[in-house]
Amino acid sequence: MKHILFLLLFNILSFVSLQSQPSCVFTQYTTKDGLIQKTISYILQDRKGFIWVSTWDGINRFDGYTFKNYKARPGDLIGFINNRVDYIAEDHQGFIWALSYDGHVYRFDPRTESFFPLPYDDYQARQIYISPTGCIWITTEKALLLVTYQDDDSQIVIENFSADNQISSDEKINQIYADKEKSEWILTSNGIYLITRDSKRIISFFTEKYPQNSAFYKVTETEDYLFFSSEKGSIQRYNKQTKEFTLIKLPVDSSVTCLQVLGNKELVCGTREDGFFVVNVENGQSRQYKRTLFPQLPSDCIKSIYVSRNHEVWIQHDKEGITLFHPQSGNIDYFNPVSGRDKSEANSELFIVEDNSGNLWIHPPKGELFYYNRSVNQLVPFSNPALSLEKHKIANRITALFMDRQENMWIGSYDNGLEKVTFNDTFFKFYTDPTRYERTGQNNARALLYDNKNRLWIACKDKTIAIYDNSHNFLGYLHFDGSVSMQPDTSLGMAYAITQDKSGTIWIGTKGNGLIEVQPGHSSLHFLLKQYKYSVEDIYSLSHNDIYAVCEDAVGRIWIATFGGGVNYMEQIEGKTRFINYRNKLKKFPIPLCYRTRDLVSDGNGRIWIATSNGLLACKEKFSDAEQLEFEHYTRTPEDINSLSNNNINRVFLTREKELYVLTFGGGLNKLASLKDGKAHFNVYTTLNNLPSDLLVTMVEDKKGNLWIAMEEELCKFNPSTKTVENYPAHSFPRSLKFNEGRGVCLPESGSLLFNTKQGVLYFQPDSINKSTYVPSIVFTGLQLSNKIITPKDSTGLLQRNIDDTRSLTFTHDNNSFSIQFAALDMKYPGNVSYAYRLKGFEKEWNEVGKQRMATYTNVPKGNYEFQICSTNSDGRWADNIRSIDITVLPSFWETPWAILLYILAVVAIIWSVVYILFTFYRLKHEVSVEQKLSELKLQFFTNISHELRTPLTLIAGPVEQLLEDKHLSSYYRTQLTLVERNANRMRQLVNQILDLRKIQNNKMKMRVQQIELVSFVRRLMESFNGLADEHHISFKLESSVDSLSIWGDMDKLEKILFNLLSNAFKYTPQGKQIKVIIHVVRENVCIGIEDQGIGISENKQKRLDSYVTDKLSKVSRTTAQRLIEEEKILVNGKKQKASYKPEEGDVISIEIPEAKDVELKAQDIPVPVVYEDNDIIVVNKPKGMVVHPANGNPDGTLVNAILAMCKDSLSGIGGEIRPGIVHRLDKDTSGLLIVAKNDEAHMNMSKQIQERKVTKKYIALVRGVVAEDEATIDLPIARSTKDRKKMAVDPKGKNAVTHFKVLKRYDNYTLLELKIDTGRTHQIRVHMSYIGHPVVGDEVYSNGKNEFGVQGQMLHARYLQFKHPITGKELSLEAPIPEYFEDVLEKLKNREIDKK
Repeated sequence: MKHILFLLLFNILSFVSLQSQPSCVFTQYTTKDGLIQKTISYILQDRKGFIWVSTWDGINRFDGYTFKNYKARPGDLIGFINNRVDYIAEDHQGFIWALSYDGHVYRFDPRTESFFPLPYDDYQARQIYISPTGCIWITTEKALLLVTYQDDDSQIVIENFSADNQISSDEKINQIYADKEKSEWILTSNGIYLITRDSKRIISFFTEKYPQNSAFYKVTETEDYLFFSSEKGSIQRYNKQTKEFTLIKLPVDSSVTCLQVLGNKELVCGTREDGFFVVNVENGQSRQYKRTLFPQLPSDCIKSIYVSRNHEVWIQHDKEGITLFHPQSGNIDYFNPVSGRDKSEANSELFIVEDNSGNLWIHPPKGELFYYNRSVNQLVPFSNPALSLEKHKIANRITALFMDRQENMWIGSYDNGLEKVTFNDTFFKFYTDPTRYERTGQNNARALLYDNKNRLWIACKDKTIAIYDNSHNFLGYLHFDGSVSMQPDTSLGMAYAITQDKSGTIWIGTKGNGLIEVQPGHSSLHFLLKQYKYSVEDIYSLSHNDIYAVCEDAVGRIWIATFGGGVNYMEQIEGKTRFINYRNKLKKFPIPLCYRTRDLVSDGNGRIWIATSNGLLACKEKFSDAEQLEFEHYTRTPEDINSLSNNNINRVFLTREKELYVLTFGGGLNKLASLKDGKAHFNVYTTLNNLPSDLLVTMVEDKKGNLWIAMEEELCKFNPSTKTVENYPAHSFPRSLKFNEGRGVCLPESGSLLFNTKQGVLYFQPDSINKSTYVPSIVFTGLQLSNKIITPKDSTGLLQRNIDDTRSLTFTHDNNSFSIQFAALDMKYPGNVSYAYRLKGFEKEWNEVGKQRMATYTNVPKGNYEFQICSTNSDGRWADNIRSIDITVLPSFWETPWAILLYILAVVAIIWSVVYILFTFYRLKHEVSVEQKLSELKLQFFTNISHELRTPLTLIAGPVEQLLEDKHLSSYYRTQLTLVERNANRMRQLVNQILDLRKIQNNKMKMRVQQIELVSFVRRLMESFNGLADEHHISFKLESSVDSLSIWGDMDKLEKILFNLLSNAFKYTPQGKQIKVIIHVVRENVCIGIEDQGIGISENKQKRLDSYVTDKLSKVSRTTAQRLIEEEKILVNGKKQKASYKPEEGDVISIEIPEAKDVELKAQDIPVPVVYEDNDIIVVNKPKGMVVHPANGNPDGTLVNAILAMCKDSLSGIGGEIRPGIVHRLDKDTSGLLIVAKNDEAHMNMSKQIQERKVTKKYIALVRGVVAEDEATIDLPIARSTKDRKKMAVDPKGKNAVTHFKVLKRYDNYTLLELKIDTGRTHQIRVHMSYIGHPVVGDEVYSNGKNEFGVQGQMLHARYLQFKHPITGKELSLEAPIPEYFEDVLEKLKNREIDKK
């Protein structure tokens, strides 16, 4: 089978194109991506998998997503003196060693993110060698330094190896090498030094102690020997067993500058002046290659040698370019691709990297980067095609080249930042016909057919159809005359569909050129073609010339889908072909809606399914009368989740299992699950089911039943059995592509799949595609505490090391909200990696968070937890790479044992206190009860006495009145009798007041209104105080703006008020001062004022003017007082003051209380449900859509109009003329309970309860989205929006507003809440819920209002009220049923109820 596949894929008429470089993806990183600086000096990958990049301005650590920069900055403690770093290396403990431009060495600790300068004085470092033995060697101008660690501790020891071993400072260190036995060799300009692994003993060879000391340059190793290159053509061979050196002498006098093992029996040795040699390691025989023998060599000076995995020898000379030596053939190729280029700024270094498959990338000195194409033995330029020509030139100034563990190649350049090259697997390939010349659309494949003769037909948008035979050899292009020729023919038109029916006839549907019938001709390369096109005159012709699909049904009919004329089917009448369509017999085809059809298929169950741009059509295959043929139309119904997900359909596809799938352009994949009574039920698969896109183009089924779905630029494999999806993103393909809509093909022999794309035919063998098994390591990259970034050893003290090197984290109870950042070190395509995490001990299930790389937890309770994280690799396969860190949240003090002890003591104290308080309460209650009884007895006693006193007083007053009527009475006696009469009357009034007190207590006090002549009434009252005024020398007088004034009032009550005020005035006015009674008329209102010069109110007891008035007049609320002050109906000394004004001594406060205005509104008989009613209040269930009170645009039909009809004139007038009795309000579309007061006292008491938050209000609301919390409180102030004054908004400067909510039920995309407000008004619910992203369904102010239920206005209902009756004090609890429309919506959501998260 594999052999057949090979023939198919690679011999289709030389169909395979030669690629100039491997399929790869370039990713460029610059300073815009976080790279600290654009000039790269070195690249490495540490043992964890991080990529480290040194630059001219510090070093960078890269986790595949972000760069973390390390450099010296002003004011920090980093020991860098020079930020330019030329070289970095990692030692065995994970420390990064950096060599700066000024020759200083620094050790960077990734655990603490700290730099430490090398603690050594007066040195100029040249190079750093990190040995596998754990030693760090540093060559300097004067000495060789050895750095070691103390017993795996981070503390280092520095030795001057040169001084300790008497090595001259003039000796140059050429190489330091650790062999396979971990012994270390130091090659110098004066011999060799060996440090053995076991004894750490230092042995010198060929130094000045030897008769012939010499310089040694390079060393290489085989299983048995070490080879050292030296001067004068010498190579010293060291036998590992015998520990002896043997000289191999080349027949030249120049130095051997480099050498490499070739196989296991030969060496390749380069000399300074005599070319290179291939030397047998056993007998020392050699073959020389120099310019005189091989003129293609550019020079005999060899600088370095590289031997590839394929035993190719790459040689660097002192000239430009590079030489390739083929040992097996002896051929030599010199490549000088830099010839003719500007080399003034090119890098003269040689870089060679090789992957595990032997692919080579080479940067010759003064050259650019090349890929070695072994098949043609050429160096092919290798660069980022996205860069412009100028940038490409700069990019070739390469300064670093590195291949990581996943075989991604990293390119560092002088001025173009860092580039990553990711190489793709070669599972997917393109066909390209080499016989074609460059024409528009020549590779743009649109239709495929594998016919019953095993021939492959490929139609492209260049209007050609190519045919291949059963051996996959190119036969030629189909011509309109039926011939097949090597020359293309475009007269057929652009083929969009090619189908073969059961009889072998091939049908070609074209775009704009109608239908072409292809019958076999007189030979295998000849066909008979017949064309059918649309004709205006012939109603039995095709309905349109744009044909997108052709299929044959179970009874042999040919059906045609046209893009503009609906569907057609063919019939033969008396030898003549007719097309049946909407213009003739298909009268019931919905042509206005479905004139654009794209595909059709017979399902094998008697139905034809038709894909259109406006839904899916179906009709029966077996029918006798086309005019009666019904077409069922299936479209998307928004409220029906089982309907089609989108009306724009690209393809209908029938699998081998007779399952029907519908591919939509925007709605994903639909599978027909059932069809009953004309109703189709579809299962939908979208991006929510891991599809890479919902825009589906075409689909092919492989031999195993997997469905391969093409999107615009991506491909995925859908398993119908498991419902799993494997995605192949755009970077999986050899180059960028776009899939075409044409049907793909599954080749019957090999099982290979072919797809139409704009870049040609894409083909692959499904069984050969393997997902990567790479397991990326996971690292922790950051920690945040309450949005603050935590760094090692900062003020929080949470981290002593980098979080990735921290085993556990400990948080206090008040800092228990944290975020942990992480990354999977998959450098191939990190953007494709998905993550899952959980806090074990806090949650059981894993949170699959996609590409998100941060986990956030808030208010974690005390306890011990384990944070776990795992990921996929870049191919989407979940890896066994769980990484964890222990987390402890400490308890607060009140959760500790000491706190529990205190609690016990506190409980004991509370119990004792409660017992004591209860005892005291019952004692006081008893005392109060006794006192009340005593008061009752006293009052009863005084009442009885009063009755007894009133009789003699009446008997006294009667004779006195008769005596005073005597005109002959002397003035003296008249004066005395008048005094007796006055005091007798006063005494009688006092007795009556005691009796009135009794009446008040029994609620039997009534007003007795009569006409009063006010001025004379006040004068008579003042006469009672004249004697007291004379006694205390107080000036006591009346000032009245009128001589006489009649008013209506209760004379007795008015007398009591004035008498009390005057009594207080005389009580607190010192001798020699003045008391004045003032009467004046203000705008039809009479004001009586008493002005004294008393001691006044102490400053610490003074109140605001509004509070003072409220205290004095108990039936006036503070809000009413403030309004009266603003309206200048309360004046101080005749002038307006602010409500905050504090009355002072001598102030005269005049109060004008306006009469409650008659509400001039028309009563309307509007039915409103009454929940509760008595003489003081009425509670109604306000319907949705009813405005509470009249306003502009709503003059009537309001709740107030309805209440007026129900309550007549018994309504409180405090609410004003348009809001009589309205205590609180509801928005127009908010339904539910609302209180209306029937009198002012009830109104004020209810308002006071609401103001003091003693009224419990509960609401229910349906909000958008699934609310995560079961219960929560929203405490956000609200003010009028600055952007839209008609709306309210959350504003820190606004009024306090608190909303509590509790989840009652969760549905798909909706949540039913119960809400309770502590402050503010009902309107705040809408503001708060919109602010947290869950607006009330139907709310047209704080969301768009549109909803699937057709509800207009917010779904908010005031369901429950609890309050004390404003007059009786009785506790009332009232509830209003949920409105019918609300119940209907909940019923529709019943089947969509979900559990929590």
